[in-house]
Amino acid sequence: MALVKDLTRGIASAASPLLFALYFKGAPKHSWKEGKVPVTISFDYDFKEDEQAIPALLELFGSYGFPASHACRGDLVQKNPSAYAKLVDANHEIINHTQNHPENFNELSKEEKKREIAACHDTIKSTLGVEPNGFRTPHFGKLHSPDVYEALEELGYLYSSSTNLTRTKSFGVPYYPSKKDFLRPGEPSYKVLELSVMSCPEHYFPVFDSWHCFENPGAHSKPGRFRKVFELAVQLALKHSLYLNTYFDPRHVAGNKDFAASLDLLRNSRLRVVRSCDICPEF
Repeated sequence: MALVKDLTRGIASAASPLLFALYFKGAPKHSWKEGKVPVTISFDYDFKEDEQAIPALLELFGSYGFPASHACRGDLVQKNPSAYAKLVDANHEIINHTQNHPENFNELSKEEKKREIAACHDTIKSTLGVEPNGFRTPHFGKLHSPDVYEALEELGYLYSSSTNLTRTKSFGVPYYPSKKDFLRPGEPSYKVLELSVMSCPEHYFPVFDSWHCFENPGAHSKPGRFRKVFELAVQLALKHSLYLNTYFDPRHVAGNKDFAASLDLLRNSRLRVVRSCDICPEF
């Protein structure tokens, strides 16, 4: 099994440059504000171990003067509000990540999904004093569905960030999902902006997240590998003028030297580091 995985990964790695070239073929380059390509670093707080990384992340991002976005579970915020309040105090963004992070989110009815989202919203508002206007589906991927946009519309949300770039026809630009196919823009559309998350620049198909990089054996866990792949992502963003929207699990990257070194790449005059919510006014 390990041999098959290594072989599959090797094929994907070899084919990735061609696949990205085909994906962006003929796609118009978006003109960004100030002529700078936007980058968002976001984090998902699925476990208590993730919230324990908050002080280290705030220190790291503070040293660069970079903002970040944080997708938070309502139940974890409720249990330890002081930890998450530090994010708000540092002017970082809080994203709604449902109240209880259901593992079967795609199997819930629209009303059940809406209740999960609304409960998290109320928790964040009452405990942290801020109201999120963005949402991320738990585990997104196959757990994300069109009725999420319906629920978000009804709750007055501005955006979702719950799709994998290379599964969409967004070409790296935030879009209003078509009601006929939420993985592409088109009318009639949902009035909720979708901010797709970057796919792995070396393997094309999977999301470029910390589970893929550090937990998936043989992917990018060797010293120095993560920074090189992050650099590939930056190069793709600059070449194709795409919104480089990334997400990681705090417990994987806090204290990781490769992750810290990757932030140096964002000190580029052609890039600007923004929160997810900062993108919405441009669309």
